[in-house]
Amino acid sequence: MKRPAHALSALPYGSREWLDQQYRRVGSDPWGLEWRPSQGERYHRMIEVLTAALRERTVPPRAVLDVGCATGTFTAMLRGALDGSADVRGIDATELAIARARVQHPEIAFDCVTLEGAEARLGATFDLITMLEILYYIPEAERASAVRRVRRMLNPGGMVLVSSMIAQRSHRSLHWLRDLLGTTFRLVDSGVLYLKPLVMLEKPLLLLMPLAERLRRGPRPSVPPPRSRVIGALSRLARGTLGARAISHGYVIAVAEGRA
Repeated sequence: MKRPAHALSALPYGSREWLDQQYRRVGSDPWGLEWRPSQGERYHRMIEVLTAALRERTVPPRAVLDVGCATGTFTAMLRGALDGSADVRGIDATELAIARARVQHPEIAFDCVTLEGAEARLGATFDLITMLEILYYIPEAERASAVRRVRRMLNPGGMVLVSSMIAQRSHRSLHWLRDLLGTTFRLVDSGVLYLKPLVMLEKPLLLLMPLAERLRRGPRPSVPPPRSRVIGALSRLARGTLGARAISHGYVIAVAEGRA
């Protein structure tokens, strides 16, 4: 039965129904992951730090999972960065996200499944798991459990990359992210991105996405634009002038030692 509009607005933040509602508003992804300069820079930066960490390993990852893959933009970038040498797949709990990912990236296997369902179905089979901008959608009391679940899905010596928005109001910081991962993994790298001014400038454009999609001609891009030197320069300027106030995201790379 269809929910009335007032019920939809009261859906719990981050719930599957809430995410479904966000995807129904637009024909692509609700967060502009395919076109926002800040998100393109974030994805390129994550590929950069992950590639650097993987160079320290003697054996490249063969089985890779992107958790919360949305419409598959980062999943495709990850597959490209690994030069096709790994089996890369994506999972998301939202059916519309997976349906759109399959259309845009038919060369990649995508599954509509929760993290819990993925563990039950796939087990400890992965050498690398990425989980970008997912943890803050999970209820606070369940986040440590989700991290342990990711740990159980990794082979011994497997690596995880986790990123999150940084928001002081909700007490999300790089220290919070490091502490959350550090209880289960051995941390090997972490850092922050200084993209908050750009993110704030982009936010009004998100409200115009439904109109822009109706006016757009031709197919939507399936990957972010090439990395922009201008965006990189703006990020450095924001860091130099605003310091910590310009921090938008944090990330942690960690290794699973021994068996879970």
